[in-house]
Amino acid sequence: EEKRGADILLELAARAEDLNERERRALDQERAAAEAERRVAEQAAAAQRREAEVQQAEGELAARYESLAQSEVQIEETENDLERTQAEIRKLVADLHAKKATIAQREKEIQAGEQKLRAREKEQEKREEELR
Repeated sequence: EEKRGADILLELAARAEDLNERERRALDQERAAAEAERRVAEQAAAAQRREAEVQQAEGELAARYESLAQSEVQIEETENDLERTQAEIRKLVADLHAKKATIAQREKEIQAGEQKLRAREKEQEKREEELR
């Protein structure tokens, strides 16, 4: 009976040791699972940060694109204004040349009129002298 009791105690001790080993393994697995969860959480947080950075970069890119589009519109409007101004300048220059040509023609006409007038005056002076 003592031997049987000792065998039972040995078996109970072996079972206790087996249970302790299983418990230790379960605790190790729990720690490993907790570590894996922590790593997954860190990776998820890093992914969220990267996603936020991507969204911010996309927002900045969209703002830059909008600014560029506005600049292109302003450039186009400025080019159109410049073309209109250049056309106005060309018209003014053409008008100026036409006015200069008109003035030159009138000056020629005045000079011709003055020459005729002088010629008439000379002729009149000749007549007056002949009459004297």
